[in-house]
This record gives sequence, C-alpha cells and structure tokens, in this order.
Amino acid sequence: MSESDIFDEAPTDLWIRPTPPSRPPPLLPPVDVLNANEVAALLRVGRKTVYDAAGRGHMPHRRLGKRLVFSRAALLDWLACKPASKE
Repeated sequence: MSESDIFDEAPTDLWIRPTPPSRPPPLLPPVDVLNANEVAALLRVGRKTVYDAAGRGHMPHRRLGKRLVFSRAALLDWLACKPASKE
C-alpha cells in the first residue's frame, strides 16, 4: 500500500475547516457630506461629470480649498426639484 492510498481513504471532513456563518455588513448611517467620488457613485455617473456640473453651477456644492464637498440633503432636494430635461 502506497502513501497516496492512505491519504485517499482518510476522512476529509477532519481536514476541512467549517466556514463561519456569513453576517451581513453593518448598516452605516448615510453621510451628510459627500466628496465627488461619493456623489458620482450616488448618481451613477463619472467623477468628471460631477466636477463639470459643479463647475458650471448646475449642481449644489461648496469649495473647501481645492476640494469640492456636497451636501447629501442639498443634492437630493436638487434632484427632486430639477425639471425633466427636454430631448
């Protein structure tokens, strides 16, 4: 009997570590102040689109030094009040 035959007949459940039950990620409260990347993810657009819209004054934002910051509440209000675009 070779060494590989011994390992073939050995119970494998002793070698396998049981997987712990999966937990859902903790729910975090929404952040009130967003950066451009977070706004892009929220609106499902590119970061450049966010910078362009803010630079043209089409999107509510504040400038802190070189950074643009966005209020989640102001963005949601802006989205709710924005008239539908005519195409």
